[in-house]
Amino acid sequence: MPPPSDIAFVFLMQIGVILGFLTGYPMVAWLLSRGTKATV
Repeated sequence: MPPPSDIAFVFLMQIGVILGFLTGYPMVAWLLSRGTKATV
């Protein structure tokens, strides 16, 4: 893992955030359609 001051660290974090969003989005959409998860 590169140090936080390195540009590679920022790039890897952006990839992680995008992958987390893509992984979680279908489940959140399903829970919202069921009415299980409250909207803010």
